Amino acid sequence: AKEIDAVTFTSSSTVSNFMDLLAGQDTQGLLKDVVFASIGPITSDTARELGFEPDIEAKDFTIPGLIDALLTFYKKE
Repeated sequence: AKEIDAVTFTSSSTVSNFMDLLAGQDTQGLLKDVVFASIGPITSDTARELGFEPDIEAKDFTIPGLIDALLTFYKKE
């Protein structure tokens, strides 16, 4: 229904588990307009290895840092 605006990833395992849940589905189609937010570069690298580029990467690799990155991203829109 395209009701998801953003998905946040707080570790490489959350990226891997998320993609495992979507195995066998049209992930590119399902996730076309979804914003991906990563807690940091290691998590972002895992996302890239699994075929998608994070739209947001936290500068401070903490949950508050991820929230700040989301707020900054959406303030630009």
